[in-house]
Amino acid sequence: MEASSIMKDYSENEVKLLFQEFKTLKKYIDKLLFFDQHFGIIPFSFPGFEPALSFFFENDKTEALTGIFKKERKNPLLTEKRFSFGEEYYFNIKPANSNRSVYSTYILSKFLSFPDFEEYIKKMSVSPGHKSCSIKRLLDDANGIINSIEYKLGNEYDKSLKIHCMNVFYKGFYDAFISRVKLPGKKRKFTELYLYAQGILYAKFLEMLKKLYARQVMDKTIFNPSVVDLERKISLLKEFGVIDLFKKKYAIPDNKIFEDRISKILCHENGENPGG
Repeated sequence: MEASSIMKDYSENEVKLLFQEFKTLKKYIDKLLFFDQHFGIIPFSFPGFEPALSFFFENDKTEALTGIFKKERKNPLLTEKRFSFGEEYYFNIKPANSNRSVYSTYILSKFLSFPDFEEYIKKMSVSPGHKSCSIKRLLDDANGIINSIEYKLGNEYDKSLKIHCMNVFYKGFYDAFISRVKLPGKKRKFTELYLYAQGILYAKFLEMLKKLYARQVMDKTIFNPSVVDLERKISLLKEFGVIDLFKKKYAIPDNKIFEDRISKILCHENGENPGG
């Protein structure tokens, strides 16, 4: 994600006109939108979404990310833009206490901007000119990466900046996984909002991988009478959580009754005889 602070060179007259407009804005969110449009609200260049999360596993990329964190910590002037043409023009969006949540939520929303994951994954799996990866391979790799992060967080007790970054990422991932994403209640660092957003995006990425893989398996096996028998089809439905999903939806407590109904549906779909 490129820094949005790269802006045009404004002339003195342009700055004066912008400043006059900025002073008329009453709502804090309008000031944020104005500042972002003209000057860019994210002052650093963050990595784009990457399934390999190399900023955790490649030293040079880890150092680049933690370097942003350190720069931000030492620079308190990231919420203002100054111009001097003999007279000072001072655009300030530093949030008051009541607006800190608004500020951080806006930044978080910027980091969460991402195209459709289904299309993204399909392009990854059939990308011309690159080594294509099956949905299953992508899913296994993504699960492996999350497992590695969980292991590090559970077994490495140092207080390094890298572990702190992993913690923030994993919080976003877990909150999204249990569908309880929390909007920031106060002003947060850009790096923390970026990492929390990356965790949310990774949870969405993983969820879409599971859906696409389950769809592939169902297309190739469950609704193909020449591939597996009825008992195996029921087993696959259990494995992918389909049985539990429908049990909750239709409130059928008895497993045997529910599986009988599923069996009849599958047999009807494939033109089979439910009695064998």
